[in-house]
Amino acid sequence: MRRPVFALGLVVAILTITVVVAEAVGSSAVVPGGRSRATTAAPVVGVRLVCPDVVSRQVGQIVRTTRVGVGQPASAGEGSASGGSVVVTRLKELGSAKARPVATLTRPGSSVKIAVTGDLGDLVVDGTGPLAPGLAADIFGLRDAGPYRGIDGVACTSPAGEAWALGASTTVGEHSELRLTNADDQPALVDVTLFGAKGRINAAAGRGVGVPARATRTIRLETLAPEERLLLIRVQVRSGRVATSVRVQSQKAATPQGQDWLPLAAAPSKRTVVPGIAGGAGPRRLVVANPGEIDTTASIQLVSSRATFVPRGLSAVTVRAGSVVSIDVTKALGAGAAAAVVTAERPLVAAASISTGPQVNGYAELAWTAGVPRLTDPASALINVTKLNRSSALILSAPQSAATVRLTTLLGLAPGVPISATLTIPAGRTLSVDLNKYAGSVDVGISVVPLGGSGPVYAARLILQRGRRSPLITVLPLRSAPVVRVVHPAFADLRAGLPR
Repeated sequence: MRRPVFALGLVVAILTITVVVAEAVGSSAVVPGGRSRATTAAPVVGVRLVCPDVVSRQVGQIVRTTRVGVGQPASAGEGSASGGSVVVTRLKELGSAKARPVATLTRPGSSVKIAVTGDLGDLVVDGTGPLAPGLAADIFGLRDAGPYRGIDGVACTSPAGEAWALGASTTVGEHSELRLTNADDQPALVDVTLFGAKGRINAAAGRGVGVPARATRTIRLETLAPEERLLLIRVQVRSGRVATSVRVQSQKAATPQGQDWLPLAAAPSKRTVVPGIAGGAGPRRLVVANPGEIDTTASIQLVSSRATFVPRGLSAVTVRAGSVVSIDVTKALGAGAAAAVVTAERPLVAAASISTGPQVNGYAELAWTAGVPRLTDPASALINVTKLNRSSALILSAPQSAATVRLTTLLGLAPGVPISATLTIPAGRTLSVDLNKYAGSVDVGISVVPLGGSGPVYAARLILQRGRRSPLITVLPLRSAPVVRVVHPAFADLRAGLPR
């Protein structure tokens, strides 16, 4: 009768020892025997990006032109062995024996511009080996007539398990399109959650959305949440991975009021920085969303070229649970560019809209920027149009301490030998850098990376064009492309073989 008791006591003793050892191992990465096994970092060996809806076409007198840039900064692969490749393929041909690359890269520090003809659909950019670290791609589009008139830009993004986007609208004259792209060989299952001005929206049709393998699922948001002035979109993947993109367009009757892609926003945080809020005469609005279940209070600072300050009335802004609020910062912003810093007691999502405002003829153009993480590794903007009636600028903000970055042009989208410049942003200031002086042709591709000892720095790319009826504008907040991946130590399972 004593054997079962002895066996149970032995199990308890073993489990107790296991727990003690596991606690010692857990956070300090110490293996049995007392040797440390620190977390290490290894170069990224593979990257996949998805570029949404790449098309150039002419319908009557209305022409849509699109350019795609793909590049890899040399600084991202320093010290790596030769080899690797970057291949751009149509999504609809992915995995097919008949697939033909749209473009390729084989040299670090280089870039390529894809001159789009016809409807390429979604493009998939695959980087391997030493060309994977720092790999980036983006799209620039132009249409100077019709209801969808405007210029637009968007970064090509990696498939992920979650994404946030802020700024879609479904009121009369507003159109918003959510695109879910699955570049993998297995179908994906997705939940789409929406938040509006009055709180979380009951959009049952957004739950359990299937996305077939190597395909894109397009959802018009008015079918999920009609008559919503502003929406926060959360995409959660139950199985598989998807790349998320959102396109918005606005018009008043037949007069265009702007169109663009919404940049993906950083996940909810108690402190969010929104870079690249261009100054100007038209309306500038900061949009803040609270996806949580408890009301919170946010404080808003603007980081301009002259000072960091809290605009009047914005030291304590109430953001109710599940809701989206819009805050006019036009007068506070003035003519210069700035970043917005949003701090709160609870995690929020933030973005900003930039409009040229109705001109004499009623035309307007629209751009969006969003909260993004600070730069840690190289961040690139590939298609920066310059010369003629266009200009591009890099907008850098250092909300805390002074920051120093290195700007480098990329071969393939730059004149001759790459140009490099060191830029310093004073503490609590925003600096605008004219990219036209770095361009020897129509386009220039650039990479920007913070230098050692730099304070936190945030960046965005602004493109302005003098349109036939009113100015055209687009903003691209920049994110660092991954250069290394974290490798965690492996441990033996001390519970293996215990009596069950």
